[in-house]
Amino acid sequence: MAEEEQTQEEKSDGEAEEQKEEEVKEEAEEASSASLIKKAEEAAERLEKANKQQEKLIKEHENLMAKEMLDGRSEGGFIRKNKKMTDEEIADAVMRGDINPLTYEGKL
Repeated sequence: MAEEEQTQEEKSDGEAEEQKEEEVKEEAEEASSASLIKKAEEAAERLEKANKQQEKLIKEHENLMAKEMLDGRSEGGFIRKNKKMTDEEIADAVMRGDINPLTYEGKL
């Protein structure tokens, strides 16, 4: 009988140890899931900050594009400058039909 009691105690001790191990595993899983949630929340905050900054940069870019369009410049970056033409260049332009000699004021 004493042996039976000992084996039953050993079995209950083994079951108690297994139950403790399971509890420890569950706590570890909860802690790891909590840390994962915390990391996800931090990543979401960083993304929100980056999105706000990106929106600000886009608005600035749109404003600059609008100013360029109002200034007569386009995305191509071509700005027409008035330049003095030589007599030969004027004659060539008149012959090509690029310049009307009756309205030409010396600038192109």
